[in-house]
Amino acid sequence: MAAALSVFDATSSSFGLWQLSMKFSTKAYKPLPQEDGVDEKVDRDSARSWIPRRFEIWAVLVSLLCTVLNVTLFFSDPSSPSVSTSKSIRLPRPNQYIGLERVNRKYLNATPPDPIVTFGLVLTQVSSMRPQYVFPVDTHRTFLPTVGTVSADDKPFVVNSTISSIAQFRVRDWGMELCQLVVALPSDAAAANVTLSAPSVDVDVWALDADDYDFLDVHTLSWKTRPRRRDAVPAATLALRAGEKAVTEKFACRRDAILSFEFACRPGEPCVVDFWQDGVSLLLGMYMIQYATI
Repeated sequence: MAAALSVFDATSSSFGLWQLSMKFSTKAYKPLPQEDGVDEKVDRDSARSWIPRRFEIWAVLVSLLCTVLNVTLFFSDPSSPSVSTSKSIRLPRPNQYIGLERVNRKYLNATPPDPIVTFGLVLTQVSSMRPQYVFPVDTHRTFLPTVGTVSADDKPFVVNSTISSIAQFRVRDWGMELCQLVVALPSDAAAANVTLSAPSVDVDVWALDADDYDFLDVHTLSWKTRPRRRDAVPAATLALRAGEKAVTEKFACRRDAILSFEFACRPGEPCVVDFWQDGVSLLLGMYMIQYATI
């Protein structure tokens, strides 16, 4: 009886272990995938990993290209025609007087405006004896501790057998497009530090073929780099005398344009004119007068 019970217990234990093993083996079992599905999954994973890698390669190539381009532009010659500069860009100046041309001034019985006096923003010298020499500018500037360097309006006017004066004016205001050049000398020339080689000195005024949009660079202007004369004959000849104002004929001048002139001795005639102007006094100086055209 005891032996039978032991056999039954052993049999029951074996049967329980078999059921338990079957239970776990059933849950852990999964069907094996087909070979085609495995290959497809591997291909998808490879494609996904290749996409970000391809973008990384393109990003590196673009970065290298930009670096090479920046280095090339940095070491390139600025004067090369392949490199664009700001001088080649010409933007029109805005019209500050919009609609004034449509005003009927005759109906308003308006009087013409008074003439405008304009001193040259550029007045410097060039020398035929030293073709590459650049004359100093703003030599009367002073330094004030409270505000810094202050530039004066004082400018020299010098004309002799080897030195010419270059002057530039900007035409100002609207409806003032009739201009005239003036050289005024005081009656007491010696007291005003004016040098004249003769009681009457003839000076030719040449119109220069210069840019009417930008002023000349006075820090590089020399006899060699000066603009050429526009015509074969001077625009005017002024007889300078103490106590008188020598004037040219009136000529058309476009609003906002920059006018350039050269003052020189007549060929073969020695002359000397030398003075400083302060940009204020109309009794001593070279300036331009604008008259109304409306």
